[in-house]
Amino acid sequence: SVVIPVAAGQLVTGVHPNAYYVLPILNALAQTALLFLLGKRLFDRKTATLACLFMIFFPYQIRAASQIRPEIFSITYMLAMLWFFAGYWKTPDGRTGRRALMLSSALLYVAYHSKITNLFFLPGMLVLIALRTKDDRRKTLADSAIFGGICLVAFLVETVLYGALAGFPLGHLQIIAANHLGGMQPLASWTEIFNRYLTPYLQ
Repeated sequence: SVVIPVAAGQLVTGVHPNAYYVLPILNALAQTALLFLLGKRLFDRKTATLACLFMIFFPYQIRAASQIRPEIFSITYMLAMLWFFAGYWKTPDGRTGRRALMLSSALLYVAYHSKITNLFFLPGMLVLIALRTKDDRRKTLADSAIFGGICLVAFLVETVLYGALAGFPLGHLQIIAANHLGGMQPLASWTEIFNRYLTPYLQ
């Protein structure tokens, strides 16, 4: 979700140093548009405008809009996911609502590839589905299965491809275990999690 857009962008712009800024700026513009449309869809124009101003002047966003990092792509995908989910929220019944729900799930999967922690949104989205369809338990189960199922099937296909093409039969899980957990010592107790806030480690 980061490498492929960057590679496609380089095919268009070339690899001149100034081309580095094209995709971050385009993502920042797309995020502003998506946030405005989302704010209008859920609330009103004033809320949408305020949300955009808060995001535009948020210090990290100013920096992110000039760097090719996962976050600038991640926010775009997540806002697009929420845009489609808001469409489902407005009209959960019928083909239009189902299509919006499916696109929302597909974008969550794409967002997961830009930043794996985007998966933490999945339980929250399932809770929202349950709240939206609380009067019809069968619909709650069906819509939850659609939303979670698309991500699950995509993840399983990805895992099979990792095993077949790259020699990682457990897929992303095996890569994380090898690169992020290798050589780590277990903590003596859960309170050691807070050691990161001690003076020697705070930087």
